[in-house]
Amino acid sequence: MRNRILQFALVFLVAGGIIWGLYQLGYLFYVLTISATVVPLAVIMIIFIENRTAESTIAWFLVLIFLPILGVIIWLMFGRNPRRRRRNRRSHDERKLLKQAIRPVRSLAVSELPTNHLKLANTIRNFGGGGVDVHTASEILTNGEATFPAILDAIRQAKHHVHIQYYIYRNDETGKAIREALIERLEAGVEVRFMYDGLGSYMLGENFLRPLRDAGAHIAAYDPISSPLFIFTANFRNHRKIVVVDGKVGFTGGLNVGDEYDSKSKKFGFWRDTHLRLEGRAVKELQATFLDDWIYAQIESDDTWETFAGEETIHQYFPKHDVASDGAIQIVTSGPTSKDPAIRNALIAAIISAQRSIWIATPYLIPDNETMTLLRLAARAGLDVRILTPGKGDS
Repeated sequence: MRNRILQFALVFLVAGGIIWGLYQLGYLFYVLTISATVVPLAVIMIIFIENRTAESTIAWFLVLIFLPILGVIIWLMFGRNPRRRRRNRRSHDERKLLKQAIRPVRSLAVSELPTNHLKLANTIRNFGGGGVDVHTASEILTNGEATFPAILDAIRQAKHHVHIQYYIYRNDETGKAIREALIERLEAGVEVRFMYDGLGSYMLGENFLRPLRDAGAHIAAYDPISSPLFIFTANFRNHRKIVVVDGKVGFTGGLNVGDEYDSKSKKFGFWRDTHLRLEGRAVKELQATFLDDWIYAQIESDDTWETFAGEETIHQYFPKHDVASDGAIQIVTSGPTSKDPAIRNALIAAIISAQRSIWIATPYLIPDNETMTLLRLAARAGLDVRILTPGKGDS
């Protein structure tokens, strides 16, 4: 944390020095005037070229007209098109090779599904979703009371590796309990890879991470904010919550790691959320998602695609593990580096295919015009449409 403060202080000192120098030379007024006119206009041109929605274009236009300098800073942090993001060439190539290597072990849509479900599954897969599989058992975990004990139990049974990734990971009772379980497995010879988002978990300091490092864990921050260039990656966040144990058991869902998610926060009180425990073939999709992010984010490790998908390792990280179940699982991933909003498109496809009911429970309801139109039409057509949102939100 101290290094981050020093880096930002240095940036402000340099910026202050430049402004002071311009002031002394008598050029400050002219430079600021030109910048406040030319730069916002350039940003407005970029927004028009990107062909955004009318609402988005008008909103940014107003911000840049009335708050030109501040508006440009806000746009740099939160408004740029994610597809224009620059990537490290090496990680890009490694991720591409990883996807090619694991393609044979990933799932396809299976014909055992009913015709209407198979059509929807194939549509979602064409939108960028994963395959659908009937060889995976699933268990819904309601709230932190069920979720965290299940995750701890799975970690304690790990034999080869534990991969863990969160947007928010707190240095509190809940976070330390999982850390201690990981350290115990490390001491037993199990590999641990621990990844957290650089903004969502920016308070996760070295005092918390050092015991993991000392025990042998590999640790990576996804787009850390320790650099002054944070302004260019502020909105490129990784919100995934993934735990993979031995490539056979996986967890994902809505819960981050922290006391508030276990209803121990005085500010929020009871926390209602849902998580999912998976066991079987579909866990390979979670594993592939984690490793794709890991190769992009890892700094301290020399892991390559061959570490996980070479001839001698692929069956350790992507083992054959079929589990009997009476349902099907399909995992859809999305994020700032995706070419298309796969999750949003999958939800729209599901809404369109609905025949009897559409039930939505979400902590954040910000539907676009297309989604609202589809929900209205479904309700008017006689479908049972229900939307459940929190009475008290966290944001």
